[in-house]
Amino acid sequence: MFIDMADADAPTHFIKDLDMPHDGWVFTGPSPTLRLFALVDTHMKLRVEFTLWDVAFRQTGPVELQFRVNGFDLAKVRYDSPGPKIFEEPVPPEHLGVGEESTVSITVDQPWVAQDGKKFGFILQRVGFVR
Repeated sequence: MFIDMADADAPTHFIKDLDMPHDGWVFTGPSPTLRLFALVDTHMKLRVEFTLWDVAFRQTGPVELQFRVNGFDLAKVRYDSPGPKIFEEPVPPEHLGVGEESTVSITVDQPWVAQDGKKFGFILQRVGFVR
């Protein structure tokens, strides 16, 4: 139910906008999407541990992240500073399927654009469902 980017099988959960892991973290694109498994559907929270890279933040300024589970808009959060962050929000039971894969997506409103034109979102360390 919880995936650490240091886990060898982490990439098997990637759907889009995630690079290969580097030492326990992944640079995301502007709308990373993963598939996660929920063993129960009650009293679950989505937890995302990530970092807003200071170099990117100097270009983008404050960013807003939209968190979704199975297409349901869970929360939209504005971050006014770079650095490590933890997002945790209850997921309504009707938006999780017990024993089924769920999709989790996180969209950043202002991606950082590298010199080669590639767009990046944030640095992801861990993501999953917790009680």
